[in-house]
Amino acid sequence: MNASLRPILRPIRRAFSLVELLVVISIFVLLLALAVPAFSSMLYSSEQALAESSLRVAMNTARNVAVASPRGQDSAAVFLYDSVSKKTTILICTKAGVLSDAPASGSNSPVDREVFAAAPGVEPVQLSAGWTVRGYAPANTIDDEWYGDGTYQNATLRQQGNWLFPETNFYDDTQRNDGQSRQTFMVRFEGGTGVVKLSDPREVLVLAPSESIVFRNGWPLGGYPDPLNALDEADPVRFVKRVLAWPTYATVTGSINVNLKRQILGDVATDTILTKPIGQLALCRESRLAQAIGVRLDAATGSLYQNLTDPVFAPNVNVDRINAWIEDRLDDGSGGKVESDCRIFTLQRYLGWLQEVTGTSGGLGVGS
Repeated sequence: MNASLRPILRPIRRAFSLVELLVVISIFVLLLALAVPAFSSMLYSSEQALAESSLRVAMNTARNVAVASPRGQDSAAVFLYDSVSKKTTILICTKAGVLSDAPASGSNSPVDREVFAAAPGVEPVQLSAGWTVRGYAPANTIDDEWYGDGTYQNATLRQQGNWLFPETNFYDDTQRNDGQSRQTFMVRFEGGTGVVKLSDPREVLVLAPSESIVFRNGWPLGGYPDPLNALDEADPVRFVKRVLAWPTYATVTGSINVNLKRQILGDVATDTILTKPIGQLALCRESRLAQAIGVRLDAATGSLYQNLTDPVFAPNVNVDRINAWIEDRLDDGSGGKVESDCRIFTLQRYLGWLQEVTGTSGGLGVGS
């Protein structure tokens, strides 16, 4: 028989035994268990760095608008929260005018309030979903006008410093006059110089039109195009200036009275938000804050607030525990602390740079 025609005998390959397969799987599971936390930590750090970068971009943009503006025309970075997207947005605004407004306290004496609106041609800055910014309100700065209802009616809370959340999206969007449910904070820059401006504690109105069209078919709105409807105007600053410039004499054709201006731009208007300038910000992951203080985020709002139509905290939310965790001093009940990775920033006055604070309320920076 020809040798070339002989069958070639190949070595038989032995399959893995069950024990060997289990060993390999165990090693893989072990490696995966070690790798997932490391990857999650790396991903979290990356998201935190991105959120901080966005915050810095917003501060720099708002300051640049101020530097390019004449003296007297300040700019501001205004903080908004959207409970639908679960995102924080920083609106870059500029001063558009002054309104003689009616205070929420019921006083018969009108109060002059500056009105800010989104700077034309400047895009807002948005943080990734789940990342939030709080502003520090020093003791005795919360009053009946600003964050004056709900939780902060408590006199004891008003007498201490508090980290405030942008209460900009917890209102009844079927009503035209629920603006007093909307409040937030701003970082304000002086026009012409870009200096961070903290010396003026007065409230400021910010035009941030509701996306709702439900209340726009009744008085004082209605019709299309409607010169009193902020959604019909592409330039918010021009809208504010036009409304403020209209005559206020009822006998003049095309005029509007002072009360009507307040319905459009005042604190009562659903399209506006009452703000105050602050000098310290806290960047946090909202879910970690909730976990630290022992509560769950509300499913509808993605925050510690439970009501889409009113700024009311979810059950068991404690303001003192929020403050303590942000400042890295929350007691864990065993003599230690609940770890906080919330970052606190102050602003360098002349250049507007964010400077991270490493102390607590008893140490560096917080509350100063």
